[in-house]
Amino acid sequence: MKKMTASLEDYLEAILMLSANEGHAHSNEIADNIGVKKSSVTVALRNLEKAGLIEYKPYAPVTLTAQGKEYAEKITKRHRVLTFFFKDILKVNDLKKIDEVACRVEHALDDEVFEKFIELAVKHGYED
Repeated sequence: MKKMTASLEDYLEAILMLSANEGHAHSNEIADNIGVKKSSVTVALRNLEKAGLIEYKPYAPVTLTAQGKEYAEKITKRHRVLTFFFKDILKVNDLKKIDEVACRVEHALDDEVFEKFIELAVKHGYED
């Protein structure tokens, strides 16, 4: 699969989080979570469905495919590790700033560099 845009990765991350309890997410919940209009969600969901990452039909709940769940979990893990890095290693105190920066950086790291972040985080007490 080709690399997704940061925006589409954010949608996957939101769908994963929102579907944790009921196994699915709704378009309006996704829009609220990401802070976009519902029309933007529809366009993104169509793209994610074309990529085989979600099951999507208009007016129906959204579910992740196995591939989509794996991808979303990968992005979510990046966010958690980077949040740990900024908060517990670099001692950044502003939680909103940590979240914003982690969200931007998680999309830019390649796998090799991210593995180095994991190694460093584990040395400082990070547990997955």
